[in-house]
Amino acid sequence: MYKVVLTNGLWWLLLSIIVTITICESVPEGSQRQRPGSGSDQDSEVEETNDTEQEIYRRLTDPHVDKSSYKKVGAYLRTGKLFNRNGYVLRINADGTVDGTTERNSPFARLEFHSVGTGLLMMLGIASQRYLSISDKGRLQGVVEPSRNTVFREVHETNWYHSYFSYEHSRWLIGIKKNGRAKRGQLTRIGQKSTQFLITYD
Repeated sequence: MYKVVLTNGLWWLLLSIIVTITICESVPEGSQRQRPGSGSDQDSEVEETNDTEQEIYRRLTDPHVDKSSYKKVGAYLRTGKLFNRNGYVLRINADGTVDGTTERNSPFARLEFHSVGTGLLMMLGIASQRYLSISDKGRLQGVVEPSRNTVFREVHETNWYHSYFSYEHSRWLIGIKKNGRAKRGQLTRIGQKSTQFLITYD
C-alpha cells in the first residue's frame, strides 16, 4: 500500500513539473502579466495630465513667453469663494486691495481657481480680473499679470479647512485678520484661524 501511495505521489509531482515548464515556455521572454487597472491607457492619461500641468506652469513662469498664454492650455478651472475661519469671505477689489467682507454676495468675492500643477493653483477675481498675490514684502494684493507670486500650494488640514502657502515664499500663507484686513505673510503660521479657509464652489 505504501508503494502505491509513493508511486502516485511521484506521478503527480512529475505532472506538475511538466505543466509548469509548459506555461513558462508559452510566456514571451521579458513579458510581464498586466495587473488590473495598470493598463497603458491609464498610464498615458496620467503622463498626459502631468505634461499639461508642467506646460501651464512653464508658460506662466517663463519671462520670454506671454504670461496669459497658459489659458490656451487645457487647465482644470472652477469658480467659487473662499470663506475665512474668522468669519469673512476673501475679496479681491478693483483697485488691487485684498480684504475680507461679510457681504457674501459681493461680486468681488467670486474667484476662479486655476490648477497650474499638482497641488498648485492660482486665484483670479472674476469682477476685478486680478490675481491673488503675495508680494516680495509679504503684502496680500490683487495683480493684473500672473507670476510666481500668484501661485499657491494648497494644504488640507485635519480640521477640514484649507491653507494656502505662497509658492515663491514658501513659509507665507494667505491670511485674513479678525478685523477683516489682509494679514502680512511674515506674520502667518500654519494652524492660525486667520489662515484657514473653506471653499464653496458654484
